[in-house]
Amino acid sequence: MEQDDRKNQIGYLIKKLHIQTECTMAHAVKEMGLTPSQTMAIGYLRHHTDQEISPIDLSRHFDISHPTVVGILKRLEEKNYITLERSKTDSRKKIIVLTDKTDDLDRKIKETLTHTEEVLRKGISIEDQETFKRTACIMIENMKKERILND
Repeated sequence: MEQDDRKNQIGYLIKKLHIQTECTMAHAVKEMGLTPSQTMAIGYLRHHTDQEISPIDLSRHFDISHPTVVGILKRLEEKNYITLERSKTDSRKKIIVLTDKTDDLDRKIKETLTHTEEVLRKGISIEDQETFKRTACIMIENMKKERILND
């Protein structure tokens, strides 16, 4: 396949968009000493403080492997942003608890995510944004179904 043909493929464009988004976020969160993945994990946990969230919950939410989540959490624990504790309702289950150290990060993380979202949406009509989101969700489901069929 020619290089120019690949530039028009959806998968190639999604990968490029992902890389650019990761680079933008990485630059923004670098001063906090975090990676984009760590930032997203903290953001998710801060929005679910009323629930017991386990590493498996994070894995399912972000659709990433359990070992990847364990690595993210290990580094957050080393930086004293989280602790892993036994669940009060199921002692076999570990839950992720944010430390007070994340309180200072909350505003910065929200600003970073808002800025990244603004950059992504810049110059795109609301209608086109809605079409993109709807289409992307269908593509994600298509890929999940394909992965299940091949497992």
